[in-house]
Amino acid sequence: MKMKSRSHGILIARRQTGGMFEVKIRAILDEIYTRRMELEKVSVCNITDRKATSKIVKKISQRHPLLSLGHLKRIKNKNGELKIILSTQNDVDGPEDLLKTIQNCPGNDLDLNNIIGPVETAEVPKWQPLTRAQFNEACQYWPTAFHEDKQITRALNDELFDLKEREIIEDYLLKSIKLADRCKTNMSCSTGTVIVDPETNHVVATAHDMSSDLQQLRPGDQSNLTGHPLHHAVMVNIDMVARSQGGGAYEIKTESSEKESPFFQPQAVCSNKETKIGPYLCTGYDLYCAQEPCIMCGMALVHSRINRVFYVLPTNDGAFQSKYKIHVTPGLNHNFKVFHVTSNKLTIAVQETFYGNLPSTTETQEPC
Repeated sequence: MKMKSRSHGILIARRQTGGMFEVKIRAILDEIYTRRMELEKVSVCNITDRKATSKIVKKISQRHPLLSLGHLKRIKNKNGELKIILSTQNDVDGPEDLLKTIQNCPGNDLDLNNIIGPVETAEVPKWQPLTRAQFNEACQYWPTAFHEDKQITRALNDELFDLKEREIIEDYLLKSIKLADRCKTNMSCSTGTVIVDPETNHVVATAHDMSSDLQQLRPGDQSNLTGHPLHHAVMVNIDMVARSQGGGAYEIKTESSEKESPFFQPQAVCSNKETKIGPYLCTGYDLYCAQEPCIMCGMALVHSRINRVFYVLPTNDGAFQSKYKIHVTPGLNHNFKVFHVTSNKLTIAVQETFYGNLPSTTETQEPC
């Protein structure tokens, strides 16, 4: 029933927007899913005697298996013409040596000189395709194995979220942009963040950037200067989560109500660290961020075990899209999902918050 409901929601959303969602959510995937197909040169030849095909494939594969190109089929059939891969360009033994060795092998009952054509060079896919687009491109050169990951396909086609989920995501991002409006004194790093428990849809903590030396919680109050180079919004927000679990390291004044302060946290789950209950920091939580986090904040999200990250505005030195992709870096002990979100409402909010009264475009565009 749940799957039917989700599909129904997707269909309704598409009807309402002429086949496309108004809130667009682009998954930031590993480059292996978006890169163009690379090609490698191999030596091939025609099989002139179709009846001997199975024997030829068996003998050549036994003598010279394609270990580096195991995703390729050995035979290509195009318009009734059969071609077989003999070897790669990097093999020590050339194709002629391979054929000669097979021909002179004891017990060989095939006369290769009469059943195969001259050696040629062809280009084949260097690695196995992981997406439908890569598979279609690869098949233009040589038949290849392909096992489609349905979840990746849905992510590439922006089909992971239904209409209601998109509205919730947009609302939390609008909230993060509103928080960013509190720290516009430092345009280069001003941002707001909201951490949410997706299981209950409750806000765990909110924060805005505090790294500017000129930033104040109350205008005109010189005793309340809060600038610190490490107090980026993401870092402060993670600390707010730690406080709710009986931890926390930053000296930041918070209020009991989200309306009274940009720094909000619920009542602590447990004040005794030795008997702490609940998740480890941000395990299972989602982060909504006005701007793409920096490298420092990206690594903090890795260590805090964040579940998903949604952001609106890419940055020049971002951790997930613009410069790096920390969330899918091999070797790290935690990976997570990241999404870049755009919509008309978000574009207008970004325009008003970060660019003042500058002219805005009528179409939704990715901020940059």
